[in-house]
Amino acid sequence: MECGLVLATTLGRPFALLWSAAALSNLGDGIRVAAFPLLAAQLTANPVVSASVAAAEFLP
Repeated sequence: MECGLVLATTLGRPFALLWSAAALSNLGDGIRVAAFPLLAAQLTANPVVSASVAAAEFLP
């Protein structure tokens, strides 16, 4: 894992931890964006509900 070692030594360990946490958070957000509409589609046969769940994810 030389790339992680280089990142940790050149920019510092706190930056490497921040970068890793941000990457993991973005991965989790992507999984959530894909999973919620699929869950709504599984629970109901109404496409309007599935579309509403997908659209509601992007509201503030």
